[in-house]
Amino acid sequence: MERVLSPDEHERMGRLIFDRHRRAFAVTRGALRVLLAERLGMAAVDLRFEYGEFGKPRVADACGPHFSVSHSGDLALIAICQRSPIGVDVERLRPVPEAVEIAERFFAPREHRQVRDAPPDERDRAFLTLWTRKEAALKALGWGLSDDRVQVDASAPTRVVISCDSHAPLMLATRSVNPAPEYLAAVAFPDLVELEDARAAIHDFHVRAASPLGPRSAPA
Repeated sequence: MERVLSPDEHERMGRLIFDRHRRAFAVTRGALRVLLAERLGMAAVDLRFEYGEFGKPRVADACGPHFSVSHSGDLALIAICQRSPIGVDVERLRPVPEAVEIAERFFAPREHRQVRDAPPDERDRAFLTLWTRKEAALKALGWGLSDDRVQVDASAPTRVVISCDSHAPLMLATRSVNPAPEYLAAVAFPDLVELEDARAAIHDFHVRAASPLGPRSAPA
């Protein structure tokens, strides 16, 4: 997978301290390149990316497809959509000791109540479920959580409402997906776009060392 990465991607990978993080970056980014190149009918190594204000990548000089990438622990998810922007987020289920405090400070009131009122043994799941919805929706728009003007309400299981200053609220559709045991994930897309059967389908991408890396060569 390292062979298909661009010089700037090799530079980013080289800045990572731990070898497992470098391997994860190479496999995730290489898989993204192979999957996009397959759809565009070109070699993965020839893809060029541009980046938005908050770092969301897009294929340079191309009309699509839209895509989003997320990784947590040992799992990475890649979402690809031909028709509209899309966002995905995955989180490994883990303890979040200050979940209630974080939700009270940064989440919408209804989100905070959902975390606060969850049974103690389900509180981490409740917090991370909301987090994945919020992140997926913002990534679909190419925005960041660091912007204080942006208010995100992901308390509804299939809708995320995003407000920014005096602009009319935006509504995005969300779907929860279960990519693997002990992981939570969500995919988000504009409300007018519907996925087939209103579900998100998960397909495993298996990396084979002997696979050629040209167009239409990778299993998915």
